Amino acid sequence: MKRIAIFASGNGSNAENLIAQLGEKEGCSFPIIVCDNLKAGVWERAKKLGVRCVHFSRTELAEGGAVCELLKKEGIDLIVLAGFLGKISGPLLEQFGGHIVNIHPAFYLNLEARGCMGTMCMRRCLLTTNAFRV
Repeated sequence: MKRIAIFASGNGSNAENLIAQLGEKEGCSFPIIVCDNLKAGVWERAKKLGVRCVHFSRTELAEGGAVCELLKKEGIDLIVLAGFLGKISGPLLEQFGGHIVNIHPAFYLNLEARGCMGTMCMRRCLLTTNAFRV
């Protein structure tokens, strides 16, 4: 089973849909959501879904050490950026390079992935290709 961490900054609808659509039936578990915004709606959605949500400031995310330690402790295989507005750099890229997926629609246009939106795109990425991995 793939253990996936979702990074979110806003309302959390993408995170909620990923968990609902790709959960155990696709061999995925979502043990943690990382959020850089204490006022984001994703906190309430995570609580409703029973998924742990953890805050890291943008500085902590840029430094990466504490975030990487937590993700390693959780046995995370893949990071999904689901409406995440922070910057991914340094240790996160070193530890998870090739295992970060951005599901922001602007990213799709660069890859000419016609008809590939939201959970359909995530499912395609998880099951068939590395084209969407950072």
